[in-house]
Amino acid sequence: MLDSILGFNQNSFETLPGFGLSRVIFAVPPLPQCEISVVIPVRDEAENLHSTLRAVTRQVDLAGVRLDPRRFEILVLANNCTDNSASVVRQWQSKTSLPPIHLSEVNLPSAEANCGRARQIVMEAAFLRLKKLGRKRGVIASTDGDTRVASDWVAATLLEINRGADAVSGRIMIEPDELTALDKKTRLYHLRDVYYRHLVAELESYLAPVSFDPRPRHHQHFNASFAVTVEAFERAGGVPAVKYLEDFAFYNSLLRIDARFRHSPQVRVFTSARQHGRTTCGLSTQLTEWNRMSEGSEFYFVESLDELETSFGSFHQLGQFWRQMKAEKSFDSEKFHRLAESLCIGKSWLKTEMFISKTFGRLRQTVERKQRENGIWRARYSLVSVEEAITSLRLRLEVLRRSN
Repeated sequence: MLDSILGFNQNSFETLPGFGLSRVIFAVPPLPQCEISVVIPVRDEAENLHSTLRAVTRQVDLAGVRLDPRRFEILVLANNCTDNSASVVRQWQSKTSLPPIHLSEVNLPSAEANCGRARQIVMEAAFLRLKKLGRKRGVIASTDGDTRVASDWVAATLLEINRGADAVSGRIMIEPDELTALDKKTRLYHLRDVYYRHLVAELESYLAPVSFDPRPRHHQHFNASFAVTVEAFERAGGVPAVKYLEDFAFYNSLLRIDARFRHSPQVRVFTSARQHGRTTCGLSTQLTEWNRMSEGSEFYFVESLDELETSFGSFHQLGQFWRQMKAEKSFDSEKFHRLAESLCIGKSWLKTEMFISKTFGRLRQTVERKQRENGIWRARYSLVSVEEAITSLRLRLEVLRRSN
């Protein structure tokens, strides 16, 4: 789905050599009561850091009472900064003893000076700290240096983890005043995209429901609000070594191990609408692209209702067949053949992949890769304008809501 949002294919990720988990060490150990490490990789964010740290340090529980600040810590990785970002963090350290704020300053070599590497480093550091405390269900929670988390962000994240989620993504919204300040046409592109993605997420919740990610749920799984348990982080192999879109890559790693991923609307953050970001790909990149498109009044094309319904329904049915096979139960061969045709792949190949896949997530990603390789799926379904897609989705969801 992110391919269509940003115009990038996950096969274009540029990988980097790893250097292990111990490169960055925050000297002061976590408090024994620590349940969640909030990680913030920072590069030249002095302008925004005060707001970011103020929001993270002033957390309350779901009843609005101040959250015990010993339950969480803040790890700031200031990498390759040319401004006074580190000084801002030290100011907060001097006036805030709880929650603990830890700072590590690094200058990565040019080949590694990117958001993917920085996020990987600081999340691995948080992983090691929580693992040493013996907290398998301890939480590594990521946000950004230009983002303001909601006052109950930590508590809402822990609530979802305590309900059984292995990972939680929060709803990411643009700061209201910055959204208003956007060029009118750019803002319209953004709002249409958000509306379309929400409708798609709702459609999927009807056609491919999962118990651990029920309605209402949203469509985002990005760094500004991304939390994962220590055990799921380890099972997934940590954050992949990519230069950018590391959140998308890590999300796919979690899906590959069948992690219980929750898109929680109760977990909320507000982020910057700047169009000159610190990363190659991100919201700033998309806003810039929409601004360019708006100047030429270009259409914004997305997946059609027909394509979405077929995809959600087919993969949901594939999951049922996979579970039947793993339980050594027989299934309807004719229905299976129709499913392979619906997915635009050969039935013999699909049956072999079902047999060797130890998780459904791995099977699904293998099928999706096959679909991209053979090109049949893309040739079968045409993209449509976002306006047309929204109209079709609204009509379809009206029917589904009445029948559920």
